[in-house]
Amino acid sequence: MCVRVLLPQVLLSQAHRLRALLLLRRFVSLGPWAVNLALSVGIFPYVLKLLQSPAPELRQVLLACTSDTL
Repeated sequence: MCVRVLLPQVLLSQAHRLRALLLLRRFVSLGPWAVNLALSVGIFPYVLKLLQSPAPELRQVLLACTSDTL
């Protein structure tokens, strides 16, 4: 399966969401090329949607992913 399909599915799955976000955080911290790839697969609309989640354990990882994008 394509990364464009798998990544959003994993983020939408509550069972795997935190682990997927931690891996995404590690990936985007590798540098601008990694952020560019993450943006090209369309992952950040899902990240922004998850920022509205009331789950406190996700907030720090989501903010780190978003700040690396900037």
